[in-house]
Amino acid sequence: MTVPAGCQLGRWRIIEADLWDRGYLNLGGPATIAIGPDNNGESPLAPCKPVSN
Repeated sequence: MTVPAGCQLGRWRIIEADLWDRGYLNLGGPATIAIGPDNNGESPLAPCKPVSN
């Protein structure tokens, strides 16, 4: 994803989200977002469990 110019570079911990509670955010480890010097961001999502019908 591309982040707006002027964002603080580095790795940031995600502690709150409108759609998910903290338990879901941290399901695969601490929820983080990393913003690099090229203004590109990376944030791994919590793992998903496939459901069979």
